[in-house]
Amino acid sequence: MGGEVRCFRRRLFGFDANDVMQYITELASQRNHYKRAGDQLEAEMIQFKNEIAALRERLSEADRRVAEIGTRSFDNAAQDLTSLQATYESLRGEMEAIAEILASELARLSGTLTSLSAAFDETDVRLRDITTVIENERQAFALSKTEDDIV
Repeated sequence: MGGEVRCFRRRLFGFDANDVMQYITELASQRNHYKRAGDQLEAEMIQFKNEIAALRERLSEADRRVAEIGTRSFDNAAQDLTSLQATYESLRGEMEAIAEILASELARLSGTLTSLSAAFDETDVRLRDITTVIENERQAFALSKTEDDIV
C-alpha cells in the first residue's frame, strides 16, 4: 500500500462500502505490522544499550587491569621490545632481499614488454600495409571488371 493512491468504485451516492472497508482493513494491518516492527526495534535498542553498558564496564575493568599489568611489567616489555626489534630487523632484511629480486624481475619483464610492444607496433604497420594493398587490388579489380563490362 505504501504511497499508492486507491481508486474506489463509485456508487450512485458515494463510494462502494466494501472497497472502503477493505482499504481501511489493509491500512490497519499495515499499521499493526509497522507498530510491531517498531516495538521490536525499540526492544532491540534497549538490549543494545544494555550490551553497550556492559561492554563499557568490561572495557573499564580491562583498562584498570592493563594499567596494573603495565606498572608491573616494564622490564618484560623492554625485553620483548628488544626481541621484537631483532625480529623486525630480520624481516626487514628478508624483505629488502625479496624487493631486490622483484626489482630485477620487473626490469627483465619491462624489457620483454618493450620488445613485445615493438613487435605489436611492427605487426600493426604490416597489417595496415597489407590492408592497403588488398584494398587497392580490390579497387583495381573492380575498375577492370567495370571496364570489361563496358567494352
